[in-house]
Amino acid sequence: MSDADVAELLAAAGRVQRRMEGVQVEATVQVGDRSAGLKEERMTTRYGCAKPADLVRMLVGTDTRGAARLVRAARLVRRDRGITDGVFLPARYQALREVMVDGDLGLAGLLAATDPIEQSARRISDENRVEADRQLADFARGIDAGADGDAPRPVPLPEDLGVLARVMVAYLDPDGAEPAEEAAMRGRYFSIGKVKDGAAPVRGSLLPEVAAQLALLIDSLLNPKVNGGTTRNRAASRRTARRRTPEQRTPEQRTGNRRTGNRRTGNRRALAGECGSSLPPMKRQTKARSSPTPARGGRKCMTLWRRS
Repeated sequence: MSDADVAELLAAAGRVQRRMEGVQVEATVQVGDRSAGLKEERMTTRYGCAKPADLVRMLVGTDTRGAARLVRAARLVRRDRGITDGVFLPARYQALREVMVDGDLGLAGLLAATDPIEQSARRISDENRVEADRQLADFARGIDAGADGDAPRPVPLPEDLGVLARVMVAYLDPDGAEPAEEAAMRGRYFSIGKVKDGAAPVRGSLLPEVAAQLALLIDSLLNPKVNGGTTRNRAASRRTARRRTPEQRTPEQRTGNRRTGNRRTGNRRALAGECGSSLPPMKRQTKARSSPTPARGGRKCMTLWRRS
């Protein structure tokens, strides 16, 4: 075979491969549609798979990454049916789907053209997305919109489609992704629900520094430190006192066994008073800001919470 024959063979194999990938994507769309609904009626259940990606991987004989790429492409070109007449509605990327069905666009090209737009989908309007889809489809067919008579040009590679898609996103979404701090500032909240079955549900989304302060406050209130000594230290002191002779013991240590029950009761009361769990909300708020608030790691808790 000559060089021209080898080149023509590779070009023909590429065209066949793109068509086969188009068939695989359309078949994956059917797998996804038939795997919805009741579990007993799903296609994945009949073949013993948990999700469409597993079934596609088993039937196509590809790896997990290849099956995931097919499933992702199927979601982009999937068409719904109308409720009234049952006619197919346009896909999310209808123009690119038509190019793929014609064999001019493969799986790699479809994902390269749509990934940048999908990453900014929340900040791009539907009209701009449809227009970008049309221009990307013309570029994938090798049509130069700026030339006279739409003169054809060489078919672009997937990398070229990705570059054009990123350029479009730069114009359609010039500000880029919103900083995570600003989104978190708008989405933060803290709520206490109504009491149900003797408990009140707590929900919220806090900033990292506020969550750290709240965790520090809760840990300090749950710290079993009472009257300047921890429970472990007091237990060690009692063991040491038991080893001493009656003459070496103090009067308080001699009567410690009879006062064990009262001492435990007093400790529980002191712990409840220190934590402020039995205080009303306003008094608890005042106690949280005062100096008796328990410290953990040598630091006072600075977070105050008000319940409206």
